[in-house]
Parts: sequence; C-alpha cells; structure tokens
Amino acid sequence: MSIYFSEESKKKVYDCYDSFMEKLGEPFEDIYTDTRYGKLHMVKVGNPNGKPLLIYPGFSVTAPFQLIICKHFLKDYCCYGIDAIGHPGKSEDRLMPNEKHAYGNCVNDALNNLGINEVYAFASSLQCGMLTDIMAVATEKVKKAILYVPAVVRGNVFIQFEWFFLHMVSRWKKDSDKKLLHKLNVLMSQDDAYRNDIEGIASLVTFNNMNEGNLYKMPKNKEVYKCKADTLLLMGENDKFYPMKSIRKGTKTMLYNPDYYVMKNHGHTGHMSEECKQYTLDFLAK
Repeated sequence: MSIYFSEESKKKVYDCYDSFMEKLGEPFEDIYTDTRYGKLHMVKVGNPNGKPLLIYPGFSVTAPFQLIICKHFLKDYCCYGIDAIGHPGKSEDRLMPNEKHAYGNCVNDALNNLGINEVYAFASSLQCGMLTDIMAVATEKVKKAILYVPAVVRGNVFIQFEWFFLHMVSRWKKDSDKKLLHKLNVLMSQDDAYRNDIEGIASLVTFNNMNEGNLYKMPKNKEVYKCKADTLLLMGENDKFYPMKSIRKGTKTMLYNPDYYVMKNHGHTGHMSEECKQYTLDFLAK
C-alpha cells in the first residue's frame, strides 16, 4: 500500500523534493541501496574527501529540506541525506513495520552495503529517535552525534496532546489553507514570525499529499548508552514540547558523553543561529 494518496500526490512530493535540491544548489549523487525493508535512498553531497555525516530529516519533511538547514556542514563533510522509508522522499514506497530497531537496522544495512564503518550523525526532533536507534544497533559505527531539539525523552504531554488534537482535526477538515496549520506552527515555534517559505512548503506539501510515516519503537536507554559516541544536544530555550529540564534529566542514562547547548529565544522549530552552527562545527572538529 502506497504512503501517498495517489500517483498525482506522489508526483507533487517528488516535484517539491527536486525543487529543494535546486535550492540547495550543490552537486550531488543519488544513492539507492538495498536493506531488509526495501530500497533506501540517500543524497550524497558535500566534500567527497570529508568524514561521512548522516543527516536525518525532521518528521515528515524531505532530505533536501534538512540539507538546506544543514548546509554549513557541506564544506567539510561528506553528507548523506537520508530518505527514511515510509516518510517523504525517494526510498521504497511502503510503511516500515512497527518493530524494534527497524530504522536502526535499515540504515545500518545501507552503511554495510556502502562499506562505511564509521560515521558522524545529525538528526532533528522526532528523527533523533532514529539516530539513537542506530547508536543502539551499531554502537561502534557512530563516533559523534548531534541531536537538534531532541524528541527522545518524555516531554510536556499536555502541549503535545493539544498539538496532536489540532493536527488530527486539521487533517479531518482538510484545512490545508492556513488556519489550524498556522496555529500548529506557532505552537511548535513559539514565534509567530518564524515560519519561512521553505519550512511552509516542506510541511504543507507532505501534509496534503501523503500519510504520515509510522513512529518507531524507541531503543532502551541502556542499549543507546553502550555507544560511546560524543553527543551534542541542541536545546531550544523556549521549547515547550521538550523542555531543557526534561532533556537533561531524560538523557542522563541514555547518552554516554553528552554536551548541552542552549539555543536562545528558540522554540521546538526554528533555524540554527550562526553561533549555533559554528558550535556544531567545532564539536565535530574536536
């Protein structure tokens, strides 16, 4: 069963995907590799002689959108933008099974096929769970990890329920033209002025044309803790979904060597400041 509403819907998502690659404006290579769950597509871009850096997209947005956000990595690192199976992108058109370590095993299969034995990794929001999953199943492969507004702990369940309720109502009403979606966006960013054209296109196109990907089963803290990777957590000062206090408390027994960075005046969504970008570069370069 397709994750897209129709062939026309699939084409719209693909057209959006290709337009984002044009916005990125960098030479790239499409990589398709077999995994136990089907073909995984990745965009290889950046410095071909740099260390490999996995780039996981945020929930229900495409790899090129995330690569635009992470463009500061491209000069020094060979980046692999991942199209998670079951999420928007050019990987196998199917939902992932709701089984333990599905996303971790999938990406690990791809790395094995490509002969990549050591990686750095970056992920946003809910996809940080996918990153911790590969840290759990391939503990020796991941050497450094950056978790951006990490949704890997129990956050504020009340505001999460409010967002989920509005999200379901907006899907039921097919309210694609602003009202509830705007309210959802403000809830996420805590900043009415934040939403830009790229972010708006990314969320609206997938919202209108496809089912949302399955969530994953989070690995156990003790499984992730076996990975000795240095880990940087970028926390939004105003993030109501996953407050800083919850992140610090919840990752104590999950991450072996965490470092925490507070993004000032930042909600759950938003772009990294130039200072924050430089901090991530310094972290990877250590």
